[in-house]
Amino acid sequence: IDRVVWTKLSQCLSDHYQTTRSIPSIMKGALVLSPSEVETTHLTVNSVFSCPFCTGLHGELGRMSDLGEKSYDLNSADSLDSCLQATPHTGVARYARDFATKGRYDSGDYEQLSSSIGPSRASSVRGLAWFLRWGAFGGNTILSTTKSPSLFKLFFTLYYLPLYAIIKAFSAMLTVFPTKSPKILSQ
Repeated sequence: IDRVVWTKLSQCLSDHYQTTRSIPSIMKGALVLSPSEVETTHLTVNSVFSCPFCTGLHGELGRMSDLGEKSYDLNSADSLDSCLQATPHTGVARYARDFATKGRYDSGDYEQLSSSIGPSRASSVRGLAWFLRWGAFGGNTILSTTKSPSLFKLFFTLYYLPLYAIIKAFSAMLTVFPTKSPKILSQ
C-alpha cells in the first residue's frame, strides 16, 4: 500500500498548525457527538489514509460504539458508497470521505454538513477529520522511515514513536472490552 506521508518539515508543520487550531472543536466532539459519530469520522478518514495505528485504535473504539462490527467495514471501505453502507451517520461519513479524498477543507462540503447536523456538531466533525488526518500522516511517516529514510523522518520518528507505541498498546488493551460498550468506555 502506498500510504501518504510527510516528506518535508513544511508539510508537517502546516498540518500541526491546522490540527492545533482545531483542538477546541476536537475536545468539544466528545460532548456534542455520539461515540459512533466520532468513530464514523475517524474510520472514514482512515479508509482513505490507511494508517495501521489508526486502524487499531479506531477500529476497536468503533467496535465498542454503536457501530459494532460494522466499524471494520467502514475502515476498509474503498468508496463513498461503501462508507455510507457501513454507518447510520451518512452525513458525517460523506463529509469525512470528501475531506480525506480532497485532502483539505472544502467550505461547500462543510456547509452541507452544517445544515444537516448543526454548526456546533459540524465543527467537531471537521476538527476530528483534521485530527485523524494528522494522526494518519504521522503514523504512516513513522512506518515509512526505514523504507525511504531522511533526516526529517528520523527526527519525526524519534520524537513521536513513544506516542504511537502507547497507541498500539492501548489498542491491544481495548480488544478485551465488549462490542457496544457504555459511552464512558467507547469515547
